[in-house]
Amino acid sequence: MANKRTRIYEVQAHPQQVFPAVQNALSAATGTPSYAQGNVLRTSSRMSLFSWGENYFVTVEGSPMGSLVTVEIKLPLPTQIIDFGILNRRQDDFLPHLQQFVGHMREVSRS
Repeated sequence: MANKRTRIYEVQAHPQQVFPAVQNALSAATGTPSYAQGNVLRTSSRMSLFSWGENYFVTVEGSPMGSLVTVEIKLPLPTQIIDFGILNRRQDDFLPHLQQFVGHMREVSRS
């Protein structure tokens, strides 16, 4: 078990087109606004009775095929070591939102 999960996707579009689409996908998935710092978008999901929420970090970079989108979801507390599979579920839940706004993409890496 880990306190973060990362997936990298390849998108056949310019980073300037992908960045606002990813921003919309983050807002749709988490229900909270995202904040840009350079080529990194960050947001947090809401806390609930059963969860402290999660922190989302999405990086959009140029690549020979268009863009690389790196989605990293972390647990908010550094003392949380076991995620009980929640981070993988959050990655799986975020994927349809990303596909809706970005279009066709290919998963390159998962960790």
